[in-house]
Amino acid sequence: DLLSDKRIQPARIEEIVQNNQKDAEKLILKLGEQVLSEMGITGFPDEVVSLIGKLRFRTSFGQNILKHSQEVAYIAESIAKQVGADSDIALKGGMLHDIGKARTKKMINGGVTFYNHEIVGAKMVQKILRRLKFSTSDSERIVTLVRNHMFYYNVDEVTAASVRRLI
Repeated sequence: DLLSDKRIQPARIEEIVQNNQKDAEKLILKLGEQVLSEMGITGFPDEVVSLIGKLRFRTSFGQNILKHSQEVAYIAESIAKQVGADSDIALKGGMLHDIGKARTKKMINGGVTFYNHEIVGAKMVQKILRRLKFSTSDSERIVTLVRNHMFYYNVDEVTAASVRRLI
């Protein structure tokens, strides 16, 4: 646009940047809406939908974080169903488990880090769910899943009962 109309001026540059930012924000929101719709998750405000859409443009260990979050959500839902736990809580917790990565990406020594994303994400999710008037019980369970997803568990010691208690 700048070269075609030959008006390369600071005000024109700023106008183009603002238009492109608006287009990017619309795209990010649309991506979040599509994923949540596919998964049957409703009721999240645009602020959260946009954060989820932003994950489409983040990678961790070579994997797209949005796709990873979807996969985790489906696996968590499946496990919850198998052990008799709340599959809706597991689905939402799985989808939101890396939401903190949308806000914690940092470049350090030529590498990317998402240091403390689980803590940042848990705080974000807690505020969001409170605002959405989730029950205290549901909110605490989802926040617990987000906060503790980086904790190492020995899979040989995890029981169905412990999973039900967690979810």
